[in-house]
Amino acid sequence: MRIRSYRKVNPLKESQFRFYDNWFYPPIRELVCLDDFQEDPEWIAKKVVPAISVHEAKRALEDLILLGFLKHNEAGRLVQAESIISTEDEVTSSAIAQYHREMMKLASESIDRIPREQRAIMSQTFGVSIAGAQKIKDIIQRFRQA
Repeated sequence: MRIRSYRKVNPLKESQFRFYDNWFYPPIRELVCLDDFQEDPEWIAKKVVPAISVHEAKRALEDLILLGFLKHNEAGRLVQAESIISTEDEVTSSAIAQYHREMMKLASESIDRIPREQRAIMSQTFGVSIAGAQKIKDIIQRFRQA
């Protein structure tokens, strides 16, 4: 609901597609919102599931700051530069395609890795015409922008 009330979506610039080069960049960007967040690569590496190395966490912090996704606020705390980021609809970037492949792989692996009580993976199968599929896609795209 907070996302819906925040109407400003910040589309990525071409140079920022590096954000999707490593699956763990988006989750690390979200970690900074935790009250107990520590700007410590070792702490970050322990929080990310599946595990990443301390070196990967350090590099991710550096890149996220360099790319403009994270910044230090007046108090020196690391925060998100923008609360919401989004790709344009129908992005054809190979980086985004690879990111989606990796996230689907991780989601599949989570069935065995994450206890059922800590995850939510659901599906629904139904028949729909091509026109109906386009309507559903349009609704989802509007939802992402709302």
